[in-house]
Amino acid sequence: MYLNERVEISNETLSFLGKEFEVLIDSHGPDHVTGLMQKVISALEQLEHLAAEKENENQVVDNLKTTITRWCFSHKKVFLIVQCHGVFSDWSSRM
Repeated sequence: MYLNERVEISNETLSFLGKEFEVLIDSHGPDHVTGLMQKVISALEQLEHLAAEKENENQVVDNLKTTITRWCFSHKKVFLIVQCHGVFSDWSSRM
């Protein structure tokens, strides 16, 4: 199960959890472990959901950064042209 770049739950870890639950079931019976197992599975599903939301938000932020960078670049050209025109206008009026 791969959640995102920072949260990764490997198959090895999931296998380990499964084996630990088997040990608990063998020693305490399934009735004592079922509730805990459901809560752990629910927590893992919620973690996966949150990681997916975070990944979507990261994509939105990256898209916005790209849009802002393009906008700034295109408007910087306009600003520099206007600024240069003002400098040339001042220079020519002094002559």
